[in-house]
Parts: sequence; structure tokens; C-alpha cells
Amino acid sequence: MPSNITLALLQNTPLLFANYGGVQLPKLRGEHTLYGNPNAIRVDCTAAAMAANGVASVTFAPGGGGDTIYLSYFNDQISSVRLTDPPPAGVTLFTTDNLSGCKFFVDRITGSNDLIVYHANARALSPPSNQGAANPTLETVAATAELNRLHTAAQGDWTAANAGMVLAAGGSVDKPHYQMGPGGKVQHKRGMGRTRIPNPTEQADPNRVNEPEWVGGTVIFGFYNAGWQFHYQSWGAVEYRRPGKAPKGWFGNRNVAAATMRLAGRGQIYPLPATNVVV
Repeated sequence: MPSNITLALLQNTPLLFANYGGVQLPKLRGEHTLYGNPNAIRVDCTAAAMAANGVASVTFAPGGGGDTIYLSYFNDQISSVRLTDPPPAGVTLFTTDNLSGCKFFVDRITGSNDLIVYHANARALSPPSNQGAANPTLETVAATAELNRLHTAAQGDWTAANAGMVLAAGGSVDKPHYQMGPGGKVQHKRGMGRTRIPNPTEQADPNRVNEPEWVGGTVIFGFYNAGWQFHYQSWGAVEYRRPGKAPKGWFGNRNVAAATMRLAGRGQIYPLPATNVVV
């Protein structure tokens, strides 16, 4: 079944990926899942109609030669696949798992129109407690270094297995960029004196900050039309508590939970120049 996901849909409708485990392969060096055959990770993906919360759920049907190449991600590891140009017959789309502090890389293969794309994750080095939710663009120095190390090591795996292959940077997107929109929305509420919604049942945490929190997601799609083009979207909402002196707080309406999700940012990753749009 052909996918109904288009660039226009990506730029206008929050997309939530349904749970899909992808394809497991042995790891190179225990940290790199290299998909040498893109046909092995083809799926069909379909976006449902927008739900009441403003999000359209995307479901995946693996096998059967679908029109989408799906790159899985793994905690504290990197995965990659070669995208041929032109792609295998019937393939028009690429996607990868929801990004959560991850980094997406595109490399060009010198002397070829083919690309290698990577999804790197450094979850163990994420900001502690709720600090990532309170500051969506925050990426620790250690995480930045690890994400780049994973990419460099994975490049070495490709060139070692393909004599004469030379890779050149094509583009990338990281948390400080794909979370620019969410970061601005949280900062706006923080400037209004909003704080975190209290939870009296949780244990004390010295790393927790009493600031508004972002709830949402980021997805990436690649579209093939005489060449690959990659775009991302970030969506979600801010959860916060109004101060008692705020007009809307006078009547007890102080806690605002994330109910309706909206796009907060989108951008083009490849070809360069990359763009980031705050919505």
C-alpha cells in the first residue's frame, strides 16, 4: 500500500510513530548496526487522520517490499544504511525512529549519487532528571562528543568494507537545532513565571528543576524525487503551572497539561543549506 506521507503533511501535521522494533542485526564493535541491504528494512507506513489531540499516528507494516526504508535506532549505539540513487524499485520514502536527543547524519559517497545515512544515540549521556524537558535544546558536552564519535567510527566501518569508498559530509541535524522551536516555547512560559506541575507522589530529586516542561517528539522523512531530500519536524506542547496571581489562576485553573499538540519547528537537513523554521 503506497504511503500517504508527503512533504506537505510533514510540514503541517504532527506525526507520532506507533511502536515498531525494526530489524535486529549483529552489531559491529557492539555499537553499530549496518544495514547493507536496504531491501531488508523496507516497510509500508501510513498516517491516520489527525486525532483530537492534533496528532496523526503513523503505523508500520514490515515486509512485502514496502515503499519506505526504515532505519531503526538503538540506545547508546548508531545505525546506518546506504540509500542508492535511484533507490530500489518501488521505494520513494525514507524514515527513522523518533529522535530523542539523537543526531542524524547524511554522508555523500564521492563519485556516486548514493548516500549513507546514520541515526546516532547517546541516551546514557542525556541531561539528568527533567532538565532535558525543561531545556529542550540542551545537549551535554559529553553527548555531543559521543554522537560524533559514533558517526566517525561508523564511517570507518563503511570505508573498511568498501575499498576506495570516500565519504564527505552532506548534512546533519542535532538536538540544539531540531529543538529550537520547543526551546523557545518553554522559555516563553518560563519568562511568564510558569513552573513545573507539582507531583506530590514522586521522590525528591536534587537534579530536578522547577520549570515548565516540553512534551513531544521529532521525526525525519526522506523523499526521493530525482534525488534524496531530508526534512524533520518537531511537535508537542508545554506543561506548566500558573502562579496563583495569574488571571487564569484566580479560579483554580493553575495546572496546564499537554492536551493539544502542535508543530513547533521544521527544517531541511539535506541537500544543504539546511534550514530551521520555528513555528
